[in-house]
Amino acid sequence: MNILNAQEAFAALQKGKTVLCRYAGDGTLRADKDFSSLDQMPATVFASSNYEFCIQLEMLELAGITFTKPLMLEEIEDGQDVYVTNTYGQTIYISEFGKMTCTALIDSINSGFVQRDEENAKLQLQALSKALGRELIGECQVVRLGNEKPKKRASSKKAGNEVNAIPATEPEQISHAEAPEENTSNDVEEKTLAENVEPQPEIDPPVEHATDTTEVQASQAEEKDVDAIVQQAQEEHYQKLLSELLERASIAKTPNEANALYKYTVKWTEEQRKPLMEAIHSRLVELNPPVEDSSLSVRISKAMDLTELDALEIDVSACDEFIQPKLMEMVNKRRAELDPFFNPLGNAS
Repeated sequence: MNILNAQEAFAALQKGKTVLCRYAGDGTLRADKDFSSLDQMPATVFASSNYEFCIQLEMLELAGITFTKPLMLEEIEDGQDVYVTNTYGQTIYISEFGKMTCTALIDSINSGFVQRDEENAKLQLQALSKALGRELIGECQVVRLGNEKPKKRASSKKAGNEVNAIPATEPEQISHAEAPEENTSNDVEEKTLAENVEPQPEIDPPVEHATDTTEVQASQAEEKDVDAIVQQAQEEHYQKLLSELLERASIAKTPNEANALYKYTVKWTEEQRKPLMEAIHSRLVELNPPVEDSSLSVRISKAMDLTELDALEIDVSACDEFIQPKLMEMVNKRRAELDPFFNPLGNAS
């Protein structure tokens, strides 16, 4: 049992521990033997130096045997002796926490096999065996891990020689003495060289600023969305304006009115401008149909009078001799139509 002063007791009380108190005496009155709960003590116990405190330990009962609750890791202080129950060897190991701390000890504490004193460690070991239908035979050995000898040893005789049985200890307790290393000539040379070489200042490597890939990808996706919206708006505006220009081109009344529509397409590409150019060209053809050069035979058949027909007859004489007879036949036929008194054979009618 650890005796606490008023300050330690108050700190334990704040941690949720159950604190007990007893009167320690003042030289006149005798001290109390047993501890009592704080509700049975005066309110000035923490301000007086005549009182002692302790923490009430939680108890467990197993197979009819009562013992203190195993230690928790946060309850143990450096330098405190802890008692590890060895269930397979009927042995209790004493270890100084902090000095003899190892992985096996931490695992034992977390598994609930470490007590705060020898008596409760023995009771826990007895309770475990009894709960499994077994009974411990003989006394438990108590061994302090380290250089100290066990409190109790078992002796045996073999071949007339008395041999003391020494319990096995954990591998962590074995210390191997290392032989001093001898300095060789190479070691001396390396040491001398190292002393003569001035240490070079360490240069920190340049720090590369990592780029957040996620943010870059999100920014690129956002830019693509904006570009798509702009392109869609531009396409809608183009289609609307193109429809209006095509309609105006189809009803243009003069060539100048049709050609004036070109000024609305200055910023368009050649591909965008192509539909309107075709519409303007079609309308210009409608407004100014091309004048076809009529053939000589057609002009002869359409001659309006004899004077025009005489001029065409001169053109016939300039044509190829192969087609002249055919053309002259047409001239005479048209002349007969224009002059009822004409006789192609030269006879008067």
